[in-house]
Amino acid sequence: MKTSQARLATPLARRYLTALCSHFTRKIQVEYTDERGVATFPQGVCELSLDGDVLVLKCRGADDDALASIERVLSLHMRLFTRRDPVTLEWRRDEVEK
Repeated sequence: MKTSQARLATPLARRYLTALCSHFTRKIQVEYTDERGVATFPQGVCELSLDGDVLVLKCRGADDDALASIERVLSLHMRLFTRRDPVTLEWRRDEVEK
C-alpha cells in the first residue's frame, strides 16, 4: 500500500474539509463530520482531519499510479475551492506501509 500526506495551514481548514467532503458525496462514498472525513475513491482512500488550523489529508492507494490519481483529484478541487486566494497542496510520500 502506498501512502501520502498533505498539510494545509489555514484559518479556513474546517470550511475546506466540509466543502471537499460535501462535494465528493455526489460521486463517491464519503463519511464526514465537522472534524474529519473519509472519502473512498475507486483508486483508494483519503482521510481528512483537522489539527487546529491545519487541514490534514492522508491518502492510500494500491500503487503509485492510484495514489497519484487521488492526489491529482484533491489538488484540483482545492485549487477550485480557493480561486480567490489559491493554495497548492504539497504531497509527501510516505515509506511503504505494511
